[in-house]
Amino acid sequence: MDFSRMTAHQIQMQMNKIRYEQQKEQNAKEQQNARDKSETQNGTGYRNLHDILKSDFHKTTVQTLNNNRKKEYLQRQFNSTVDNLDNSALDDFVKKV
Repeated sequence: MDFSRMTAHQIQMQMNKIRYEQQKEQNAKEQQNARDKSETQNGTGYRNLHDILKSDFHKTTVQTLNNNRKKEYLQRQFNSTVDNLDNSALDDFVKKV
């Protein structure tokens, strides 16, 4: 902008206009940030997470993990049972298996 042909009052008005535009942009950014923050706090930012929790993949994964826990429990029980067998019972078990 060429200030050489403007009066002092016109220059001051132009500078005030530029400052007003900058302040307006800054306020808009702050308001958008506040809206984004409140949406996240209200849970709308986590909508995709809720979709995943309702998906078949999540259900399959939960079922697989539960089955693995059951298998681990059975393995520990089986191992402790075999460890506690006396010699004759252990021989009978080996013959049956």
